[in-house]
Parts: sequence; C-alpha cells; structure tokens
Amino acid sequence: MAEAYETPLSHQKRRRHYDGIPPGYYDGIFREGFVVRRFWHRLKFQSVVSAIPADAKDILDIGCGPGSMVSLMDGRVRCTGIDASVGQIFYATKRYGAGQRAFLPAQLPHLPFHDNAFDVVTMVEVIEHLPLPVVEMTLAEVRRVLRPGGAFLLT
Repeated sequence: MAEAYETPLSHQKRRRHYDGIPPGYYDGIFREGFVVRRFWHRLKFQSVVSAIPADAKDILDIGCGPGSMVSLMDGRVRCTGIDASVGQIFYATKRYGAGQRAFLPAQLPHLPFHDNAFDVVTMVEVIEHLPLPVVEMTLAEVRRVLRPGGAFLLT
C-alpha cells in the first residue's frame, strides 16, 4: 500500500487558500460568530491557555492566525505569535499587539528564534495542514526553541 503524503504542489494550493482567508475572519467567529462555532473556538483556545504552566514567562504560539488565542493570555507573560499570513499578522498586531504581545510573519518549518527561547510553545490546529517533512522539521525546531523542561501544547 502506498504511503499518503502531500506533494509540494498540493501544499502550495493549501497555502494559497489560506492566504485567501480575510485577515481577522476567524477572530470574528471567535468574538461574535454563530454560537456553535464561537463556542468551539473559545473552548479550544481556553483549554490550551488553561494548560499553560503557571510559571511560564515566554510563550510562542505557532500558527497564531489573527491572534485570538494570544488575546486570552495573561498580560504579564511575554507572548509571541507567528503565522505564515502577513495579513493575519497585521490584523493581530493592530488588534492585540500591545504590551507583552508581539506578532511576526514566519514560514514553517523554520522558527526565527534563539535556542531555548520559550517556556511554552503552542500549536493549535496547524499540524494537520502540513506535509509530513514539514511536520518533522517543525517538531525539531520546536524542541530547539523550548527551554529544558518546557511545555509543548499541540492540538
């Protein structure tokens, strides 16, 4: 049986589809969307945020989109969100980029940070959209940027 994997071309098609999502679209659902969708987005983000260790000081959210989950994090904690979409990063910065929150464009698998830079890395509903080689390299990068004893929260 042949192993299923995404070709670079099919990954590029998904990427173009993602770039076509209007900046802030999912934040609108999170904030004021249809009750079932709004509930789902709030539940998943609140579940991840509640699992962050209380002593965490530096958090990286990979695939942050419009910044909805980062908006739920304690303002005393440094949060960095990265996303492949410059439009989503612009929206997140404008809406949530105050204080200890920063948003940067970045393409997986490479994480533009020093080794051992974060106490926690989160990755919510991202990994299933990546081809296997990118998943493997991204996980290696997560390990590199996590401090010893750090937490990786993946959905």
